[in-house]
Amino acid sequence: MTNEQLDELIEKTREKKIKRGEVVAPVKEEEIVDKSSPEYLESKVAKLEEKLAKYEDNGVAKLYYSLNRKANEMAELMNAINLKDLDIDDPKSKSFDRLKVVWTGASEIAISLTQLGQMAGVLKKEEDETKKPFVNSIAMDRR
Repeated sequence: MTNEQLDELIEKTREKKIKRGEVVAPVKEEEIVDKSSPEYLESKVAKLEEKLAKYEDNGVAKLYYSLNRKANEMAELMNAINLKDLDIDDPKSKSFDRLKVVWTGASEIAISLTQLGQMAGVLKKEEDETKKPFVNSIAMDRR
């Protein structure tokens, strides 16, 4: 089907809808954009610079902060619920099951948070004193 045939079909369909009393949106004329105009080029450059800036950000650190916020929300949720107040006897109540899902996911998030924080440089790796070389452990500080 050519573009002309397609345009004719669209126009016939519009006319039928108008005759039936349906509300039809006006046909929008395609806006011709001069891609060599300075305004267009400046807006294009601005959009591309904005995209580039996203790649220059530390995405792993952003992901760490996002997960950290979710972990805090989960902690607040679990702190707000008292297990004594849950109706465990009611078989239709899913509160306890939902709470279990939250606290099983908490350990996975904690592990991910630690690893992401270290990868992003937000958290420093803890150096274990027991893993010091023997010579360093017996050497005296010289000042």
